[in-house]
Amino acid sequence: MIWSNFIIYPEIQDYLIRGKCILSDKYNNLDDELPFINKFIEVMPTLKNLDEGYKQIGKINFIYISFNDLIFVTCADLNEDVLSIAQKSVKLIKDFYNKYKNKLGDFPSDLSIFEPFKSTITEIFFKKEEETAKLEEVSNEELIQIKIGVVGLENAGKRSLVHLIFGRKADSMTLKKEPQVFMKKGRITQKYNAFVIAIPLKSLEDQIMLLKNSDLIFVVVDSKFQNVITTQNYLDKIQEIIDKSRIIIIANKQDQANTVKPDVISKMYTIPTIGFVANNQKYYTKIIDIIEKKLNK
Repeated sequence: MIWSNFIIYPEIQDYLIRGKCILSDKYNNLDDELPFINKFIEVMPTLKNLDEGYKQIGKINFIYISFNDLIFVTCADLNEDVLSIAQKSVKLIKDFYNKYKNKLGDFPSDLSIFEPFKSTITEIFFKKEEETAKLEEVSNEELIQIKIGVVGLENAGKRSLVHLIFGRKADSMTLKKEPQVFMKKGRITQKYNAFVIAIPLKSLEDQIMLLKNSDLIFVVVDSKFQNVITTQNYLDKIQEIIDKSRIIIIANKQDQANTVKPDVISKMYTIPTIGFVANNQKYYTKIIDIIEKKLNK
């Protein structure tokens, strides 16, 4: 269930990032959305990535997307589809900015000018499910919206793989600053627009709902024997939410010594396994080819 949506305008106060709410709405007989707003503003300085992500506080997920110094936040129950909410939020924050950008430059004292946008939020968030695929259009071109999960133990190479899917190589400093659970979104091919979510296996029990409705899940191992054995213990849980045919094992760090070879891992897991080096951009075309072939089956 979705309880509230609001838009935050970030500010710096006493050398800390804060923010003020410029528009909010509440649903499902919620008495007051102000506690949600205040809680999100309170935790803003602790968020490692303000561009996009989510923060679980108690039994509520705060899902947020930033665009041009505005943050769109949704408060939802833990069983709500985070990636679907993020997809809607991207469209809404862009629409809001494009509609009110002239007002935002000379910030208005009367925030009631933003009130008409509530109807747009309600329309987008509570559309029928069959209409949600029409939310994103790029250059008036129909793109297929896909969801990809990337899971693995810590330092297996999950985040490196996510960056590679989007055609970039992340340096070590970037990876250190990123949270263990994070999302990236955008166009990855001429055909596909992707939401990709990376989750450490140790958080799988709490975060598994994020993987629901994924079109494809990459399970990343660092190809060391102990890592391969430990990862195997999580495969049954993953297969509870996605068919085995939609799972691919990425045997990462095959450029290092003393690794378990992909064919051995494939026999252990009985799942197709690809030898890989996720921090090498030469593997970009390989990962895109894997995605396209798997989704075209």
